[in-house]
Amino acid sequence: MSVKTFELISTTENGVELISYVALPEDASEENQRLASWSHQNGGAWSIIQNQ
Repeated sequence: MSVKTFELISTTENGVELISYVALPEDASEENQRLASWSHQNGGAWSIIQNQ
């Protein structure tokens, strides 16, 4: 199974820019890609805020 890596850039409320990489199967639906990027960005933002 081949995978694609997506680079996701999001900014937290206090202006910290996060760059995340998510690997998904190449045949993942567009909906799955959006869900993965949304959940990943929110998880990343949460961990950054938690660590301050």
